[in-house]
Parts: sequence; C-alpha cells; structure tokens
Amino acid sequence: MNIKNCQIGSARTNWHNSSEKNNTLTSIGSNPLRDYGLTTANVRANRVPETPSLLLFPLSFGIDHSKARCKYPEGNSYTKTKKMATDKNKHLECVLSSHKISKEQGLLDKHIAKRNEVKEALEEKYGSDIYSPFNSGSYAKNTAVNKKFDFDLMAPFKRDAFDTLEKMYTGVHDFLYEKYKNVATVRKQKVSVGLDFFADVDGDVIKIDVVPGRELNQKQYTEDDKLNLYVYSQFGKIESGSDRLRSNVKAQIESIRNNAEKSSVRQITRLLKVWKICKGNGPKSFFLELITIKAFDKKDIAGEIWDKLKAVMEFIRDEVKDIALPDPGNGGNDVADTLTDFEKGVLSDDMKYMIERIEENSDNVKLYYMVNEKFPCDDEKSDKYDEKKKGMSVPPPTRFG
Repeated sequence: MNIKNCQIGSARTNWHNSSEKNNTLTSIGSNPLRDYGLTTANVRANRVPETPSLLLFPLSFGIDHSKARCKYPEGNSYTKTKKMATDKNKHLECVLSSHKISKEQGLLDKHIAKRNEVKEALEEKYGSDIYSPFNSGSYAKNTAVNKKFDFDLMAPFKRDAFDTLEKMYTGVHDFLYEKYKNVATVRKQKVSVGLDFFADVDGDVIKIDVVPGRELNQKQYTEDDKLNLYVYSQFGKIESGSDRLRSNVKAQIESIRNNAEKSSVRQITRLLKVWKICKGNGPKSFFLELITIKAFDKKDIAGEIWDKLKAVMEFIRDEVKDIALPDPGNGGNDVADTLTDFEKGVLSDDMKYMIERIEENSDNVKLYYMVNEKFPCDDEKSDKYDEKKKGMSVPPPTRFG
C-alpha cells in the first residue's frame, strides 16, 4: 500500500515505489528521515511509523513548517514503530561533543599551517606597511564547530599603506589571487577575501578568509587596535562600497572570552551554528555570538542545556526585529544592521517554528540540531546498530564540510 496524502505547501504528492521520488525523499536530510523510520527500504516496503501528523521537513530545508506534513489515512496496515521520547538535554550534549573542533585535529592542524603560510606571504609582500596579522574569527573566540569552519585572518594595515579603503581591499585581493590562483579559488566577499584551497590528497579543503583593515590614523593602531574595513558587497543594511565599518576586532574577541556566562554563551552559540549549517544559510557567526550574549544579559537564563537554548531562541524570536547589537569594538556599529528587516523576520520565524516543533515532539530536536555522524556518541552508535539489525537502511556518514 502506498504512502498517501503528502502535503508540502500547496502541492499534493503520492509517494510510492518510484526510485526518483524515494531518492528525493531520502536525500533531504538523511538523519531526520531515518529517525522517523522513513528510509528507502521502509518507504518501498510501505513500513512507516504510526503518527497522526508527521513533520517531514523543517524550515531549514526551505519548507513552511505549518504546511510540510504527511498524514496517513485511516485503516492502512503498516508496521508500527514506537520510540522513546528523545532526551533533549542528552541529545544536545551529544551534538556539542560530536562537533568539537578538537575531534578534527588533523584538519585543524592543516588550517593552522595554511593560515601561517598566508600570514607570512602578506608580511613578505607588504613589509613595514602591515602590522602582524592575527586570528579573528570563531576559532579565536572558542565558538568554532568542526563542520564547515574556516579561519579568519585579520590583516591590519598602516594608515599610509593605501590611499583609500577600496584600494586596500582590491590590492589584497589581487595579490592573493596572483599568488594562489593555481591552488585555490580566490573570491571577493562582503568584507574579506576568501581562499578555498583545492582538496588535498585526503580530500580536505582548507578555507582561509583574509580581512583587510586600515588603522584610523598613522600609528594609532598600536594605541587603540581600531581598524576601518571596506564593504565590498551589501552586508545586510550596510551598502556596498561603504567605508563606515569601523571596529576593534581584538575587543570583539575579548568580549566573548571574558563574558561572565562565557561557558554557556559558547555552548549555545555552537548549537546555533550547528542549526545554521543544517539550514544552509543564516546570520554571520558574530551576530549569533552577540545576540546570545544579549539574551543572557537581558534574561534570567538557567537550567539545563535545553532550557538555556530555548530561552535564547525565545529571545531571538521576540526581540530580533527591533534589537540593537552594538559592536564591542565600536559602539557606533550596530551588528544588527548586518541583517535586513526581511532576514530578521525569517530568523524570528525560524526560532518560533523550531520551538513549537520541538515542544510538540522531542524527536524533532534531531531535525534542527544534528549530531555530526562522523563522531557519534555511544547512544547514536547503539541506535545505528539496532537499525541495521532490523534491516533498515542507514545512510553513510557525511564527510567534514
């Protein structure tokens, strides 16, 4: 008997033994489908879990939560699958553990070595016109996760190194392009120059983002660490070509490192990054870091990891549309402006639907906060073994992003 009455948005579909449709079904988030027993083998055999209304695809995959449901007609005969409710705290702890950057030490070492190479190349090229480049991203703030991470390298230039910020940005891009064009993809980004080195013999891709900045006045950087950045492409509400993005990156790093709730802030920030990776897009990491800090500052957040995550998600849901997020490195910068009003609305809706779906069914936490299958926890390994014993199809682990 076929699975019927699948409603996604306004399109109604009957899924049956068509390999194309089954492959489509299993290709969109193998973990969520497996967790609900919707593997290729089970779909073809019409063995599906008994549930009156099963959420198939989260908003992370571009489908409206309120409309992406499959309902099964009365009287169908299919294998009943009963699972214990997911312990949200235990699962989230597993997610954090599986995404520890230290678990990819070999890849981390490769990033460090390549970062040092790029740093030395910049110093050799620009000599006395540049101060010492330094780590400036998630790795420096201890909020990195081991999927789809890169290294941000801040390149601080002296005031008289370039006439304009645009010339600084273009000059750094052109130098890096000429040096690395045969071994990497070099591209202009919002405020950085991205280097994606071609896969090595292990299949690993090393990513370094170089962020050029220029001190405000000659020799002032040694006193205040402040830099002006160039905005190459529109950055939320910040227009392309803007030279008003002034910041103190070292102060940004210290604001995370020295926060009173730094342990919880880092945990929640990492979880939100895992969600963003699953979704495929979302706010910049710095935005997530600052809004998480703001939530802890404004709300009395306590309890276990799910309690804290839910409280931060509720804060984002309720406050993101009107929030101000002053840059710790320059109070005149509002990091909230790195999102448009539309993007803030989408983020608010994301949080709303996630909370509702997880509260409806604790299993849904696995849809949004996925364990890195390369480093499963003991319980995850046990679940896979049980599924194999039952003859269920288990997707292969995804490779590090």
